[in-house]
Amino acid sequence: TKRLASIFDAMGTGVYIIKDDYTVEFMNNSSIRAFGEGAGKKCYKVIANRDEICPWCRAKEVFDGETLRWENHFPHINKTFEIFELPLETVDGTVSHMCIYRDITEIKERETMLRASIEDYKKLFEHLRVGVYMSSKEGKFIEANQALIDMLGYKNKEEFSKIDIAKDLYLSPEDRHKFQEAIERDGHVIDYAVDLKNKKGMVVSALLTAHAHYDQERNLVGYEGICVDKTERKEMELKLKKAYDFENNLIMSSIDGIIASDSDGDIIIFNKAAENIFGYTQMEAFSKIHVTQLYHEGVARKIKKLIYGPEYGGHGRLMNYEVEVLNKDGQSVPILLSATLLYEEEQEVATVGFFKDV
Repeated sequence: TKRLASIFDAMGTGVYIIKDDYTVEFMNNSSIRAFGEGAGKKCYKVIANRDEICPWCRAKEVFDGETLRWENHFPHINKTFEIFELPLETVDGTVSHMCIYRDITEIKERETMLRASIEDYKKLFEHLRVGVYMSSKEGKFIEANQALIDMLGYKNKEEFSKIDIAKDLYLSPEDRHKFQEAIERDGHVIDYAVDLKNKKGMVVSALLTAHAHYDQERNLVGYEGICVDKTERKEMELKLKKAYDFENNLIMSSIDGIIASDSDGDIIIFNKAAENIFGYTQMEAFSKIHVTQLYHEGVARKIKKLIYGPEYGGHGRLMNYEVEVLNKDGQSVPILLSATLLYEEEQEVATVGFFKDV
């Protein structure tokens, strides 16, 4: 017993044990530091500073033999814990309740900030009157926000993706060729004035700011940019830059690795902390690495299955899953992984993972 108590005291996570009458039998040092010495007192008094059993308490399920893993926020200390509870049968046949908990307050705060950033980013592009697009070199729209679709009078993205840009969008098809010559020569265009036409053939005077998009072999494959009315351009550019800088700074300055992959498993976000954990540069991650290469064989498939299941945070989420990943040198790195699925128009578009090096 003393040896086990010493092991628990050396742990960074909190551990406490209660009897079936909710009296605290044991608290390790981490629990004592968080809640104060509580041996011999009722757990709800020690842990939650309450005079009666906590409304969120699940100890009865544990005394009935269940093992639980869940999260809870304690408002009186403003902390969120991941909680692991299991029954312990004693030599006299009675059952005690063992609770192991981990402080995940900072993790939850970072997740909340990132989700808010992503939502703000999406709202900015979908609701402000700024056209944002990605098009192929051959003249088809690969992606466009609703503002651009509305600006040019089309019904939806499906209809918009079928148009021929040179023939159906430019008032003069020759202007499309001039635009391509300029952007392929310089790599970008800024405030490129051009007359477009909407679906009904009416003239739309616009300013295009765009840059060339290359594949990993540096072959030009298309263009990405914004399309704005001249009168709205300055205000919109400032808002776009502010939103991009906020999201980029939030992701790149995180102390945890943040990696996002699209539905095909190609990496689309790889921050500085991820570079430190895995040893790949951001450019290598974008051009050479498939997300499954970051795990031992079969592990990525298992993690994907867990995200869809209810065990670790509910459907679409994975909370604090311990796993070993592979760095660039093929060495294993122990990680605490949290992940979430991102949706757009009810379609799954990406998976974002938070990697904490433990």
